[in-house]
Amino acid sequence: MTHKKGQLLVYRVIACLLVGPGAESLAADASAGGLLEEVTVTARKTAESLQETPIAVTAFTGADLAARGVASLDEVAGFAPNVEFFASGISGSSSGQVYIRGVGQFDYLLTTDPGVGVYLDGVYLARSLGNILDLVDVERIEVLRGPQGTLYGKNTIGGAINIVARKPAGQPEADIGIRVGRHDRLDATLMASGPLLDETLRAKIALNTKNANGFGDRPLAGDDAGDEESHAAQLMLDWRLSDTANLLLSADYTRADETMSFHRIQVINPQAPLVGLYNALAGPLAPLHGLQLPVYDERWLTDDAYTDLSTGSNFSEQTIWGASATLEWEIGDISLKSITAYRDLDMSFGTDPDGSPAVIIDQIDDNQQRQFSQELQLSGNAFDTALQWVAGVYYLREKADAVLNVRTYEGIFQALENLPAPLFPLAPGLQCPAPLPAPCAGGAGNPVNLALDIGRLATQDQETESYSLYGQASYDLTPNLSVTYGLRFTDESKDYSYSFSQLESGVSVIPGSDRSESWDDVSQRFGLEYRWHDDLMVYASAAKGFKSGGFNGRARSSNEIQPYEPEELWAYEVGVKSEWLDRRLRINGAAFFNDYTDMQFTLTTANDSGTQLVIVGNAAEARVGGFELEALYLPTSRITVSATVAYLDAEYSNVAQGIGITEESKLIGAPEWSGSLGAEYRIPLQAHGALSLRADYMYRDKVYFDAINTESVAQGAYGLLNLRASWIDSRDRWRLSAGLRNATDKEYVVMGLGVLDSLGFSSAVLGRPREWYLEAGYRF
Repeated sequence: MTHKKGQLLVYRVIACLLVGPGAESLAADASAGGLLEEVTVTARKTAESLQETPIAVTAFTGADLAARGVASLDEVAGFAPNVEFFASGISGSSSGQVYIRGVGQFDYLLTTDPGVGVYLDGVYLARSLGNILDLVDVERIEVLRGPQGTLYGKNTIGGAINIVARKPAGQPEADIGIRVGRHDRLDATLMASGPLLDETLRAKIALNTKNANGFGDRPLAGDDAGDEESHAAQLMLDWRLSDTANLLLSADYTRADETMSFHRIQVINPQAPLVGLYNALAGPLAPLHGLQLPVYDERWLTDDAYTDLSTGSNFSEQTIWGASATLEWEIGDISLKSITAYRDLDMSFGTDPDGSPAVIIDQIDDNQQRQFSQELQLSGNAFDTALQWVAGVYYLREKADAVLNVRTYEGIFQALENLPAPLFPLAPGLQCPAPLPAPCAGGAGNPVNLALDIGRLATQDQETESYSLYGQASYDLTPNLSVTYGLRFTDESKDYSYSFSQLESGVSVIPGSDRSESWDDVSQRFGLEYRWHDDLMVYASAAKGFKSGGFNGRARSSNEIQPYEPEELWAYEVGVKSEWLDRRLRINGAAFFNDYTDMQFTLTTANDSGTQLVIVGNAAEARVGGFELEALYLPTSRITVSATVAYLDAEYSNVAQGIGITEESKLIGAPEWSGSLGAEYRIPLQAHGALSLRADYMYRDKVYFDAINTESVAQGAYGLLNLRASWIDSRDRWRLSAGLRNATDKEYVVMGLGVLDSLGFSSAVLGRPREWYLEAGYRF
């Protein structure tokens, strides 16, 4: 392929501004010939080239992740356009909320399904709890943007993330690595792989441990926050049963015992009614009730961003394991795949985000989740490969339960009970004491006091059963023009049980309430692809996805335990996959428009008798448009330049009354502009190996973490810079690396809790400050 000099200059300028996936390993593998290596993905359930896949997908190989120093799944978001991965401050750093193109999940409760599906070796992870996985010997990660409803099913309304572990090797090999760094970091990995008896049976074991002290100080509690202590293991057996059949057995295990993500109190609102009531009881009325309650006000705000004066719960413990069997069988021209899997999660965590010794909120959650899934998939081609098709059936059964112990404004109820009479007015201008039913709180046995016992002990149990049938086919109308159609039918039912009692009084508000609901959905995909030549393809598609319905998991009365319907989204997308300059420059891009309906929100409403209800309902619609560009450029065999540019125009088009937002509000996890820029320079050292120098910069525009757009916990536009230098010996055995993460020591928010008008505070979860690290490894 030849190009004019003017075109060469234009392409080089574009390459410096745009970004591409997988720059490091691709460039390293291809550096000898100076060409980009072909990337194989399974985003459409069959192996195909990334450049021939007509959807927006970014792929990272294991070498890509290592070159960037990526150790956990959430870090991938910095290098994939229009992807946000927020480590949750409520359920710990190992759980996160994923948003793709402004579509994701607003709550971690078992009643709320994720909006982006995470898959481990083809197995769907049904909960967001524990979804920030330690990456143990990964072959690649694929980030699929836009609804994947036909091939992946429910809860991929925003997209899907595929994690593919590296399979056992055909020859004996092993690898050991260690990382030390700031905050007493000590991480280690060990991998061994190869044939057991002969070439028909191969095995692999991979072990990983991560350990670091916390980066946030809690001086009044005498501990820290944000520490890491996790251990993970992965075992695989790859058994070649015959020339046409293969069985892959896989098991993984993760154990973590950590302190919570670091919270920093941002604002305390003394005008909030509960704050005023609490401080009155802690101050002027303290001698009457005989309790010691710390006053809650601005005295607990700190000048040091990484110092927090809370004294309550601060732990996260989890045990996660899973096992799967994947059978692949070639039956003539048809391929059969069966994936049978079971996963088990036990997770407990406790957090105190109010920044003070006062018990404004101190929450402990115990969660258990079990799931079994079975997928049968057929694929093949016909008419001299002009028709490529895949069809299957999927079944999921999940059982999850949780106990929520939420101490909230503890002491108010007991203080009121200890007062000698109903002395405290709860209505403006009221003189107390006054005869009941006047709202005067205080005095032993006064039923008005119960309204201020707002701590809760709740139990939840949910069983989900989901069935689906799906199929998708692409047909080549001409050698260059193809059409695609996909269809999936899903039938799902949920059985939910809930109980709730007030914590201090012990009064049972909801002794036990059972609900059942079922939904069905038809998701479709229409596509058109045109290949101008081997290095240029354009495509257009329309696809529908949905996120499952559920129940209100925060009900305070039986009437509030109501089901809500699924969310739906139609996405319209045009894109390009291209390579230029004799395969030295890769530019992929997409423009899209999402019609997002039946969005699930917490809604304040009333029943027929006028009683106020707080439920979850389908209460908003949104329109989301934007574009993404990815590029990868090899100007020489020694230099790689990569970058991403993404734009989002996300706005509500319709909102219901009672959800606390307007059409002017911004969507969660939807920065207007985002992007990344990376560069790597490789220096051959002849017989002494090679040295590489790398820099990665990631930018995000302003982002909100809650629907009401609490400004005190929103994160303004910012950028993060990572630096890394690596050496590898000439035999590709020894390796040494040194790096800086967050090299400019940027203080930034990764999640926020804004409850200024209700509980009276806002609290931010901060990202990790600047950290240095050293790595060493040996492969044999």
